[in-house]
Amino acid sequence: MAAVGVLQTVPSLALLAFLIALLGVIGFVPALLALFVYALLPVVRNTHAGLASVAAGQGLAAAALGLQPAQVLRHVQLPYLLPGLTAVLILRSADILKLFDMVFTMTRGGPGAATDLISIYIQRVGFRIFDMGTASAQAILLLILTIVISRLFIKVFYREIDA
Repeated sequence: MAAVGVLQTVPSLALLAFLIALLGVIGFVPALLALFVYALLPVVRNTHAGLASVAAGQGLAAAALGLQPAQVLRHVQLPYLLPGLTAVLILRSADILKLFDMVFTMTRGGPGAATDLISIYIQRVGFRIFDMGTASAQAILLLILTIVISRLFIKVFYREIDA
């Protein structure tokens, strides 16, 4: 967990520069690897916290009942993991939908429409075409979409734990 905490403090561009130096190439592979590492860190942290919240006696009792390790994971440990992983899923989905600053700073949404995200498109409508009403409506629709996706994640993945 200490390595995850240290890696989380490294700025994203520094991590990308390190991966470019490590792999010896500039392009898609180091960028994808950096995004994967950054997206995986909260999942690792919440998985560790969820597994740490499982009482040791529950795992031993499940093993004494003859459950296989996969069954212990599915029926004993997974219910403790779901609340934290649901929160990470919601936050990461919201981050992806509102991703603006990194893309705008690095590419300004270009070349052409290669990195045209929803937030970049809303910015273009509002500040380049000067149609603030349409841009505001699109931003509200993005908010509603985020809320709907979050509620869907909670409905599908979240389960209360009977302690």
